[in-house]
Parts: sequence; structure tokens; C-alpha cells
Amino acid sequence: MKLSLDEVLAALPEPLRKVFEDTKVTELMINSPDAVFYERGGRLFPIATEGLEARDIEATAMRIARPLGLDADKLAPVVDARLPDGSRVAIACPPIAETFALSIRRFSGPRWTAPMLIEAGSLPAEVLDCAKRALDHRENILISGGTGTGKTTLLSALASLIGTDERVVSIEDTRELQIPAPNCLRLEAKGAQVTIRDLVRHALRHRPDRLIVGEVRGEEAKDLIQALNTGHGGSISTVHANSARAALTRLATCALQDDAALPWHVVCELVALAVQFVIHLERSLDGRRGVEQVLKVNSYDQARGRFDCSVVWSSGRNDEEELPDEVEQGRAAGEEEWLRCLNCSTDFRASHRGPKSLLCKKCRKREQNRRAYERRSSRVVT
Repeated sequence: MKLSLDEVLAALPEPLRKVFEDTKVTELMINSPDAVFYERGGRLFPIATEGLEARDIEATAMRIARPLGLDADKLAPVVDARLPDGSRVAIACPPIAETFALSIRRFSGPRWTAPMLIEAGSLPAEVLDCAKRALDHRENILISGGTGTGKTTLLSALASLIGTDERVVSIEDTRELQIPAPNCLRLEAKGAQVTIRDLVRHALRHRPDRLIVGEVRGEEAKDLIQALNTGHGGSISTVHANSARAALTRLATCALQDDAALPWHVVCELVALAVQFVIHLERSLDGRRGVEQVLKVNSYDQARGRFDCSVVWSSGRNDEEELPDEVEQGRAAGEEEWLRCLNCSTDFRASHRGPKSLLCKKCRKREQNRRAYERRSSRVVT
């Protein structure tokens, strides 16, 4: 049986249903009876939930799960469902959560095209031109960023740049991409039965010209790297990372999860051969999503233990963190002390004023913004 978003909303307690009736609210997150939040315009706001009890959330979860033919109990404590309009529902219940937890993500609506992203200020025209040239020359692109930064939206927009005479195979954990290619085979993972890694291997048997992988997060990275190095140029994928350079390390780390993993430096060299460009996205505290930096991957320098990259485009806010040549020169001359950020693996000059921070300037600023955001969000919105 299929359940519409309206039917899901009808199952919500009235105070929460009224909040989600605002079409600009994109997600509702119920952590517990006294911790309910919603997202609007890319920002999170708490909801006053006086009178809401645990049994109300449990009843809501059951009213949503059962018509979908799913159970939400200790034997099946996770429910992840996609509604006919593309909206998503996620339910977690004891014992993996203290109480029943529910997240509803509204379908984002019409497909965002590259011109629309440029008009919105999320995609600079220079970055689009760079991506188009890369895809035309069958160079591979890795899109990186945190949760909610717009990786899937950008991936869909870049997929529209692929020629209509090419065969595309897309692989996703949950079907979200909107790919206009007429000759496109869409594959979707089914939990432990059919994993993303299974689909990456299977996709190669369907004669793809290009591969589009919604997100790489595990050992499937090894198979994807091999595929990108064996004749599937012009492919696109995404990965969670805090910076463009850290995205390459993240991809290599995922590949190492394989039982028959290669040595670290070999994996990194294969990553450098497989990925030609990294486009990194970030989301500011005011909800703005956009491209932060674009790197061109030149090679992997085993002697220095780092990826050799060139900055193709940058927003200008973090250029001082990408100084690999100055890092090596300063270390060789012994003039400066350099540290490696624990968060994004970027090298930075150590401060001689006060205690030495283990985070680069960019990550320190991000942490300060996060704390400030949490303090502001602690005020209950009624």
C-alpha cells in the first residue's frame, strides 16, 4: 500500500501538523516529546511541544509504518520509506533510540537546473564552465560537503550536462536524483540484501558510458575507483567531507574498508588517477548553500604523504588554508611550525600566541559558528 504525504501529515499531532503545513518547511525532526525541530530556509528551529507525550509519537509512527507494510518494533527498529511524491520518512524506535524518533523530509519539488542554481547564487558560472569542460573531456568529478549542503541537487544539475547519446547508470541508496538522460538505468540499493557495492559491480555489466553514484560511504569506494580507472570517464559521485582536500582522503579511507585493501599509498595514487576535480559545498548559518572551492587533482605525492592539488576556483574565504608549497618550504627552512588540522587534514601555521590549536582557522571558525548557532537555537520558537 502507498501512503501520500498528506496522509502522513494527517497522522501527526495537531501542533506539528500545523508547522508542516507551511510549504517552506522542508523537514520535521522528532527526537523525543520535548525535542522537536523543523527546517525552514536551511535553518533549524525548535517547536514548543507542551502536552506531547511519548505514546503520541509512538502512535504516529505506527500509523505511518503499518500502511506501508512495515513494522516499527524491537525486531525491526529502523523504518526508512520513500513516499510516491519523493518525500522520505525515517523512524527509529527502542532499543536503538531512547524513545520513538521520527523524521519527515518533504520532496524538494521541481528539479533544480544549473541556470537556476546560478541565479540562486549557489553555483558560480565559472564553476559550471569548469564542470562542463571536465565532463566534455570525460574527466571525473567528486562533489563533497556536509549534510544538507546541496550535494544531491548539484549532482542532478551536473548530470543534465551529459550528452543525450550516452548511456548513464545511476546508483543510489534511496532514489533522489533527477537525471534527464533518456538512456539512463537507475539502480537503488535494498539494505543488506543489495548494497551499493553490489550495484557498483552490477552496473558495469550494463555497458555504462558514465556512472553516477549518489553517495560513497563504504567499501564500494574501491570498486568505484577501479571503475573510474578503467574506461568510465566523465562520471560523478558525492562524498561527505569537511573540505575539498579532505574529500580525497575520505574516499581513500572508504576504499580501505575492503577486506582485501591495498596499501594506503597505492589507494591514494589510484584515487588521484580516478578523480580529476573536487567541488566542495558548504552551508552557512543563514541557510545559504553554495560552492566553496574547486580543486584540480594533479597527483598523489607519496614522499610528502598528501594529494597534490591546484585551486581552480575559491570563494576567497579559505584560500590561506591551501598553501602546500609554503608548508614544505617553511618546514624545510625551520622558520615556521606547521600543524595538521585534526578535522580536515589541512596544514596550517601554528600560532605562537597562547595555547596551540589543533584545528585550522577555517575549522575553528566553523566550530565557533556551530556553538553560536546552538546557543541561538536553544531559545524555543512558539
